[in-house]
Amino acid sequence: MPERYAEVIVDVAAAEIDRVFHYRIPPNLQHVQVGSLVLVPFGRRRIPGFVVGFTDRTDVPPERLRELIAELDDQPVLAPDAIPLCHWMVERYLCRFVQALRVML
Repeated sequence: MPERYAEVIVDVAAAEIDRVFHYRIPPNLQHVQVGSLVLVPFGRRRIPGFVVGFTDRTDVPPERLRELIAELDDQPVLAPDAIPLCHWMVERYLCRFVQALRVML
């Protein structure tokens, strides 16, 4: 079975990083869902991020991917159907993806 990676939008409103980052999902976090708020390593920091999807493919070599650190809430903080609405908001209002996610909160 191919490995599954979390697609995460980090909670930083900067144009340079307004994109999806892939993270490996450790065994203790296999239950994370779309809409989950997670803690991820980002550079030398640990920051929150939103799981916006899952994939079994990535352009980054798997050995270079970092793992999710923790889930910050017991339940997803966003409904899964909010993610397509966020995509629409980004295109319609030219905002950053994380800004659209924050509005959904």
